[in-house]
Amino acid sequence: MKFSAFLSLFSVCIVAFNCLTQAIFSFNPLEYLFGAGSFAVRLIYVFGGVGAIYFILFAIIFKPFRTLGK
Repeated sequence: MKFSAFLSLFSVCIVAFNCLTQAIFSFNPLEYLFGAGSFAVRLIYVFGGVGAIYFILFAIIFKPFRTLGK
């Protein structure tokens, strides 16, 4: 479980950094490194999306923030 959480966090951070640089500087580092529309770029985006869904489901199922409102 710890390795899957680390892998999900890492992939979400890479995709988030990519979106940040795209929004601020109009520069896409993943497409610069791997080529525009390459399989590697699409695979990284898929891993980032799956990692985000993993974190959403984790928050819904285990409710780690339930003590914050009390």
